[in-house]
Amino acid sequence: MGWQTVRFDARTVRFDRPGMALTLNGVAQGYITDRIADQLATQGFGDVLVDIGEVAARGHRGDGAAWQAGIAAPDGQLVGRVTPGNRALATSAPMGTLMPDGLSTALCLVDDTTADRAVARFEGARIEAVA
Repeated sequence: MGWQTVRFDARTVRFDRPGMALTLNGVAQGYITDRIADQLATQGFGDVLVDIGEVAARGHRGDGAAWQAGIAAPDGQLVGRVTPGNRALATSAPMGTLMPDGLSTALCLVDDTTADRAVARFEGARIEAVA
């Protein structure tokens, strides 16, 4: 429905049209994925791929190959593949809620220069546009 119809301040969120809603999965889903991957690492699992809508990869597949993750459009069509390495992967679209994370969700709402500056503050993070 677009961010232009959302009004908020420090205490309230309001919508200009009935039927609008926000989800917090953009933050919670990525945080939970990271915590699960961290917990598995502390238990001695060095090669894991955690996928609960967000993806966190550590190590390699059982055959020694790198983990691969597909990126799908909101309609489910595969639009790209990436090799996350020892990192997490999040995707976002302003009108979709399938795999957003806090940073990627915020980045889809700003210009390229602002996005580049924000990502530069996170070691190992990068923007990969596939669509």
